[in-house]
Amino acid sequence: MLNIPNTLSLLRILLIPVFVYLLNYDSSYGLHMATAVLAVSYLTDILDGYIARSANMVTEMGKILDPLADKLTQLVAVITLVIKHYIPLIILIVILIKEVTQICGGLYIKFKLKTQMPQANILGKIATGMFYISILLLLLSVPYAIYLLYLTAVLLIAAFANYIILFVKFKKQSCNNLN
Repeated sequence: MLNIPNTLSLLRILLIPVFVYLLNYDSSYGLHMATAVLAVSYLTDILDGYIARSANMVTEMGKILDPLADKLTQLVAVITLVIKHYIPLIILIVILIKEVTQICGGLYIKFKLKTQMPQANILGKIATGMFYISILLLLLSVPYAIYLLYLTAVLLIAAFANYIILFVKFKKQSCNNLN
């Protein structure tokens, strides 16, 4: 069902190539426009979740589209920023390991255990918010923004560790319920 939150998630996915194009457009205009596109993407991420929950518009499609848009935006943004030498490769490695593991875990739970992993926790939401803020500040050439990005990487690792703990507990609980 294509409602307002799902449309916003689709918009975020459509903004990804626009961000990449603008960031690769060699001028300060391209950089500023890419920053604006990423800011719009972040705002639509906040807005789609808020609308979905407050207006009771949570759908199965949205449960897939929203995290997909998050993961694609983060991965493509980080890959592009590493290629353009805005951020170090270690940030990409941290995000790549976290996202690929979460995708595999989610698919395992969905198709093997025939159920769904609980929604994102507060630590994951904070890490995502910090990711967007640190990247935006970095693109705006705010002094020391790179240190905020490193702090974000630590939060992403903590959110990942929390996800692993939840995954193991959820898997055990699901297996016990099947018996």
